[in-house]
Amino acid sequence: MTRLLPEGEPIQVWGPEDAADPKVGPEGFVWRGRAHRVEAIANRWEVHTRWWEAGEVMWRVYYKVTTE
Repeated sequence: MTRLLPEGEPIQVWGPEDAADPKVGPEGFVWRGRAHRVEAIANRWEVHTRWWEAGEVMWRVYYKVTTE
């Protein structure tokens, strides 16, 4: 089941940091004080944010993952 949190919540992520390579993704993360190991990456997408403001362009990379 996919749950989207409207306000979002910060997490700590570990693993390779090469977001440009679609084969590389996080190995795990800590959410609400509990560590989760990533079993599989189901989807990866990039969102181009603040494109309307000069100098404020940012790309965010999102992953949909399956955990243990």
